[in-house]
Amino acid sequence: LEGKLRRLAIVRGPRKYLELVLRFIDGTDDRLVLMKDVLEIRRGLPTNANDVFYLPSKYWTYAGEDANYLILRGPGNKVVKVSKTYLRRLIRPDHLRESAYGVTTLPILRREDYVLWVDDLSKVTDPRTYEYVKWAEKLVEEEYRTSGGTKFAAIHESLESSPSTWLRLPDTSGSLLLLRSAIHRNYSVWLNSVREAQVDKRLYLGYLRPEYEGKVSPEVVFAVANSVLTYLGVELMGRANLGEGALDVETVDYEAVPIVDPARLEESLRRAGRLDDLKAVVSRVLSLRPANIEDEARRPERMEMERLVLGPLGLSDDDVRELYKGLVELANLRTRRAESVRRQHYNA
Repeated sequence: LEGKLRRLAIVRGPRKYLELVLRFIDGTDDRLVLMKDVLEIRRGLPTNANDVFYLPSKYWTYAGEDANYLILRGPGNKVVKVSKTYLRRLIRPDHLRESAYGVTTLPILRREDYVLWVDDLSKVTDPRTYEYVKWAEKLVEEEYRTSGGTKFAAIHESLESSPSTWLRLPDTSGSLLLLRSAIHRNYSVWLNSVREAQVDKRLYLGYLRPEYEGKVSPEVVFAVANSVLTYLGVELMGRANLGEGALDVETVDYEAVPIVDPARLEESLRRAGRLDDLKAVVSRVLSLRPANIEDEARRPERMEMERLVLGPLGLSDDDVRELYKGLVELANLRTRRAESVRRQHYNA
């Protein structure tokens, strides 16, 4: 079972958390599952050349847009227009900075709001877009040559071997959830309603697995993903090796996190006549902006949501508060340790 949950990394968690997860590991409690059994977790776009694909960019700044074109100003004050037929909206961490838990719209930040979306260059009929692509090809060639073959190496290889399809990217649209790859004190998972947008690689995508499609409501999956039980698992499985003591969480880390089985939970709530209660409180949570965990723990909406998610596991309100207290302590320990290391390095 995922290397006994990474050789029982969970032992650092609160006692109540340890009790629940040990019963899951022993096979005596089937109300938990691993996140990977419910969600397929994928990384966002690997463009290998954001300066080419993401627009506006450091080379081409925002000059305006209309319903059909993104207008850019670039080298030598040159202006190009890229047809929105060949663009997709892009979700980056910056686009979520002011977002509520429910992502329904994306702001225009005038930097990396779009990703170039060209499957086959031979089918591009808009001459103004083609003009930008020709500039991009020239940039890749020049940067590759002047860097001695180190910059844009993968893109250059693709351009050389497949000149008509070198711009093709994997589709990262359509995910139910958006998850963080770097966590400091905010563990939030967003419910994604902008399904047509592509997603930057600094975020992860959570797609519901076929076994759960049509069997579980998005609100239930969201509530489970944002439960303190899930957050604790992320804290314990992640790696504290980023700046300021932030957690580096890989897709394999998320996959190994024990979570409440959303299908079992939904059935339990339906039998108890409480499913609509959960959906109602989730609706309120979706309108809130995510906050650091110590602030989240004080939100009445969150406690109400936890009561419906963790209550069926036998956890009381006091138990849930203890889980939050334990998570805050783990986050404090992680950040204090990073501060101590910085001080030692500074004084050395």
